[in-house]
Amino acid sequence: MEERVSLETTGEAAFASDAHGRIVGWNAAAERLLGYERERVLGHPCHEILGGRDVFGNRYCRERCNVKEMIRCREPVRSFDVDVRKRSGEFVRAQLSVVVIPGREPDAYTVVHLLDPRRRGNAGNHFLERMRTGARASAEEKRGAGAAAPAGASLLTAREIEVLRLLAGGSATPEIAQALGISIHTVRTHTRNILRKLEVHSTIQAVSVALQKRLI
Repeated sequence: MEERVSLETTGEAAFASDAHGRIVGWNAAAERLLGYERERVLGHPCHEILGGRDVFGNRYCRERCNVKEMIRCREPVRSFDVDVRKRSGEFVRAQLSVVVIPGREPDAYTVVHLLDPRRRGNAGNHFLERMRTGARASAEEKRGAGAAAPAGASLLTAREIEVLRLLAGGSATPEIAQALGISIHTVRTHTRNILRKLEVHSTIQAVSVALQKRLI
């Protein structure tokens, strides 16, 4: 119950898992986003409930969790995009942020996961709009400071720039494929190349870097 109280202090969809990956907390916002009632998921391994995939469609959530391994190695876990499965079987894309709450023992801890859904469409993508505004302000501050762009930024192709622009507008992979007349597989390849060249780990970070460096 203690986890539920703490999770309800945020308006974001949030759940908590223990060091074994079992769900120990699930707030009302998570119920609304994913359709699972708290009582239905408590005690279950989170990878079985969420079935997360990365932005390329590859299975991300598994018993041998990458996040747990990073925590074990005391590595920082940065926010990233992931597609999580709703009770209906549909997937929703969200930015996943992780906070680790230490326990009394080194191997006893609670992991709080915050899910910020990517709201696509017209002017309704408030998250991306805030990111664009912040990135432009940062770019203005750094413009005279000669801040260096990532080494691969100048190597982006014209097609990759087009993909970046559509990502910045909140378009999903199928929408980008349709807009550019290419396959979903090709869009994922371009996205993977963009992340590698810009030295980032998520599409949100890629768009932020591109805006700061005036690539789009």
